[in-house]
Parts: sequence; structure tokens; C-alpha cells
Amino acid sequence: IGEQLKCLADAVNNRDYLAVERIIVEQDPFEVRRLKMESYTSEEEPNIIASSSKSRLIGCLCEPEADAINWMEITKGKPAKCYCGNWFKLVDFEEYLAQPWKPKN
Repeated sequence: IGEQLKCLADAVNNRDYLAVERIIVEQDPFEVRRLKMESYTSEEEPNIIASSSKSRLIGCLCEPEADAINWMEITKGKPAKCYCGNWFKLVDFEEYLAQPWKPKN
């Protein structure tokens, strides 16, 4: 949470209101929010997951009709691939906020 607050303070001080909006909209202090994944991911363009920790446990619903979750631990560094083919990359909040933002509908 400390890293998120520092990012928010920096955004406010720099009058970067788009970053402020993004931080507020995407708050997830306990990292439990369900994210909609892109339809196609690759090692070069993985699903980006933000965390202040060195590793994080994530669950992948490999298919829309799936009744089981594939759990895996990802660590910061290289992207990780789920057995279904989806790619994930764990990054710091600074790197996450530097990504182009696609507001959620």
C-alpha cells in the first residue's frame, strides 16, 4: 500500500490527473480484484499485474466456461505462461502506471 500512496502523492504533486484517476479507479490494496484479460497475449505483450511484493499468487480462468481456476505464483522479472497460453508479468506500480491506460467500461 505504501508504494501506491507514494505513486498517488507523486501524481498529485505533478498535477498528473490522469494518473490520479487511474490510481483511484484501480485501487486494490489486497490484490483480490478480478481482471479481464486481453484476448491475445504473448511473451512480448503479457497481461500486466501490479504488486508491491516480489511475487503474487494469481488465478487464471483459462476458458469462459471453466469451472476451475488454474492458480500459479508469478514473480517479478520474466513473464510467466499459463498452461492455457495466457501470459502474465508482475511489475511495480510505477511500471504499471507507465503503461497506456484503457479505462474500464
